[in-house]
Amino acid sequence: METYDLYIINAINTLDQNSLDIYEIKQEKLSNNSFLESKLDLKKAKELKNVLSKKNISSLIVPIEYKEPKIDYFEARKIAEEEYIMVKNKEIKRYGDLKDAPNNPMWYTFIADDYKLQEEGYVPGYWGCSIDKITGRIVDKKEIIYYQFL
Repeated sequence: METYDLYIINAINTLDQNSLDIYEIKQEKLSNNSFLESKLDLKKAKELKNVLSKKNISSLIVPIEYKEPKIDYFEARKIAEEEYIMVKNKEIKRYGDLKDAPNNPMWYTFIADDYKLQEEGYVPGYWGCSIDKITGRIVDKKEIIYYQFL
């Protein structure tokens, strides 16, 4: 059975401690961009995410192995740069510089403005590449969406 933790994206301290007692979590662990340090099965993780969501606390359910990444930022950046160069070489003037995207507990994400998409009115209008922090592989968009809505 896979074990999960919750990664807190933004914490608004509106929870009373009684709401967290059944999960053995202390309110002081609710800080932005951090793990709760819980070890839950998927069902309990979803229940806890729902409790937090009702209190306007955003979180992600994350497999516990992502608490200790095996790929560092620099390795991930190199992989993303190689992918970016292949994409950019197809249409040199279409893309801006490669830059870091907001932090995620499961992958490093790098983005570049996509001027064609922006001209067509797409928002956010960028090309992106996410690198898994455990395997170093480029993450499929379907997997990203799966974990965003888990």
